[in-house]
Amino acid sequence: MTSSSTQRNLRRLVLDLKGDRTYERLSRDCGGVPTAARLQQIATTSRPRTFPDPPTVRGLSRGLGVTVTDVILAAAAGLGLPVASVSDPSSVLLAGVGDLPKPTRDALLSVAREMVRLHELAQEDPAEDEAPHDATVMDLPLPDPPTGVPRNVAARREKRRLRADEVQHLDE
Repeated sequence: MTSSSTQRNLRRLVLDLKGDRTYERLSRDCGGVPTAARLQQIATTSRPRTFPDPPTVRGLSRGLGVTVTDVILAAAAGLGLPVASVSDPSSVLLAGVGDLPKPTRDALLSVAREMVRLHELAQEDPAEDEAPHDATVMDLPLPDPPTGVPRNVAARREKRRLRADEVQHLDE
């Protein structure tokens, strides 16, 4: 994910793409929305408090010659929201995931979110990032199955949690 500090915010977008146009001229290029006064406010406010409304987003897109997505990402970055774009090298796209069944997509998304959460926690306290050396995969608890996972799959997962001597009792 691109941090909001590296993403161009709306103020920077307007200032970079305004060129030598006046705010009046830029407003006309935007179709009249936002007004020249609002454009000047956007360009001079270092930390906006609100997200622009849809007509303003469309107007800025038209007047600045960028996509609506560019304006939305810049506005979000200016508000301090973490944003990511397809061109962000830290973003991961997996080809074919959209073709997977919904429960499988949900499971992948759940695992990915948990990994990001754990990574963020590890960044706060680097000591938490290190697992004990004697830990094995079998020692780690498995997450609950996502909605829609067949019960037999969930039962097999539960069986894997048990120690080898406990598994024999389940087979009897």
